[in-house]
Amino acid sequence: MVSTEYFLGRRSVFNYAVENVAYGTKNTAVTYAWPGLVQKFTDSDSQTLEPLNPMDGVDVNTVGEYYPMVPKFGGTMEMLVQHMRFPMLCMGMTDTMTGASDPYTHTFAQADVMQSMSFQAGHLHNTTDFGKEYTGVMCNKGDFVFTKGDWMRYNADFVAQNAVKITSYKAYQAAASGLKKYTSANIRPYKSSDVTLKINNVDISPYITQARLGFDNQLQVDESMDTAVGELIAQPAPQVKLWDAGITVKMSNAAIWDLFKAGATVSNCFIKTTNGTHSITLTLNGVKVEKASEPIDITQGLVIQDIALKVTSVDIVELAETSIDYDVACA
Repeated sequence: MVSTEYFLGRRSVFNYAVENVAYGTKNTAVTYAWPGLVQKFTDSDSQTLEPLNPMDGVDVNTVGEYYPMVPKFGGTMEMLVQHMRFPMLCMGMTDTMTGASDPYTHTFAQADVMQSMSFQAGHLHNTTDFGKEYTGVMCNKGDFVFTKGDWMRYNADFVAQNAVKITSYKAYQAAASGLKKYTSANIRPYKSSDVTLKINNVDISPYITQARLGFDNQLQVDESMDTAVGELIAQPAPQVKLWDAGITVKMSNAAIWDLFKAGATVSNCFIKTTNGTHSITLTLNGVKVEKASEPIDITQGLVIQDIALKVTSVDIVELAETSIDYDVACA
């Protein structure tokens, strides 16, 4: 009796490479980079089917046919953060690496041009692997999520120009230039318990149950009117980057509500996650409190306050054991 082997979520692959030739042209490196501990990838691939109804003398009231127009490719992913190389590319930033020994300092700055990527995502199978190779990939939006008792998680939403079926995958890099595949024994992913969060230079970490810092590149995604591109989207154009943050705290005083009522810019705001001598510091600039609501309800226990912040920009500095400049493409 022959049994059927089904695809299993655990047997999966996600790798990527910077497109270093042209937008939509995949990196030809033999091995691709490891983004971190990817937990989930959900594609959003769809085909636009337009109804086509000619005056053809046929006495029916049904659709004549559906005709495929411009396909849309992309998806969302969730991962645990070991280092900031992949999130940095998603945010459209560049890296300046300094230092002569571990920990090395990576200072990120907003780039003038957002770098596109290619990645492979899919399933492993004893008979035939099935995956998709995406090209012309750019990140539309993403966020860092810190939940009590959990890992620091990074989520990203991607737009791609094209996707093709593949039945094998590029191996992960063995050298750090990409960066290579690091196990948790090599680089432990950051945990929410590693976090210090300050608002107005006041440490509110002991009261936090969840925090989130998000960005939106506001990609303008349009169909192309270029025969060289064909029935695919044109290169997406990033517009004004937006940042926002949300924090949920066990309320013990009215300090955040007072900042909300004042309506002034709040200084000395940052999120820092630390693992030994390594850390990621996200400094929030131009912060204003958009909401600081606290429900009054005799049926509940502790009062939980939901805080929403608007942020003009974020400065990011990472102290890492990786000495390679993150701008270096796969080779």
